[in-house]
Amino acid sequence: MKPIVFFYCILSLLIFSCKEKIEETVSKNQVLIAEDLEEAVNIYEKFWNSNDPEVLAPILSENFKRYANGKLETESHEELINILNNWHLAIPDFSTKLKDIVIHGNKAYYYWESEGTNSGYLGSTRGTGIESNSNGFAILTFNKQGKIVKEEAFYDSINIYLSWGYKLVPPNKG
Repeated sequence: MKPIVFFYCILSLLIFSCKEKIEETVSKNQVLIAEDLEEAVNIYEKFWNSNDPEVLAPILSENFKRYANGKLETESHEELINILNNWHLAIPDFSTKLKDIVIHGNKAYYYWESEGTNSGYLGSTRGTGIESNSNGFAILTFNKQGKIVKEEAFYDSINIYLSWGYKLVPPNKG
């Protein structure tokens, strides 16, 4: 009888000790995933500041989409690079800082602040030489491989142009 009691004691001990290790491993993996997602967010910020498209390959999925104020703006890496090229042409000293990054599940939420001087061309319009600041909020969604599949950015685009000296002109009645 003693061998059977001993066997059940050892079996119980093994079951409970394995369960703790599995929970500990899952917990550590979740922390690593959150850290990896935050690192991807920081790399994405680096792209916006440096305008270096090489940093995108490891963090963006092939089917990446960017929405600005609820409107689909880009559907590919190339379109995103073109948008950022235009911003860096218009604002050569463009820089962005992220604040309050929160990772929850497969999403990253953060507040951003940008600044720079409109000293270059925005399309065919010459720069005004006026410095401006803008801010907004963004949500990045990640796939199972930890790559960004969607960005949703929200900001006041009219205020950016008004701060550069552009005027909002009412439409003609006609």
